[in-house]
Amino acid sequence: MLNVWDSKGVFFVIRHKANLKYEVITERELPEKASQHVLKDEEITLSNPTSKHKYPNKLRRVLCGTM
Repeated sequence: MLNVWDSKGVFFVIRHKANLKYEVITERELPEKASQHVLKDEEITLSNPTSKHKYPNKLRRVLCGTM
């Protein structure tokens, strides 16, 4: 499904499961005036071979604290 959305230029947000296997490509710096609830902003790739085959592109992972 992610490939279909990506091929159509759709921007999407999903929650991932706690057992998601991924590799961090880069960690983006957070702007000083950014929301204090944003803890990390990373570009990742999926590392599970089956998942990586289904969606080989980069994803953006944003980790937020409680609001």
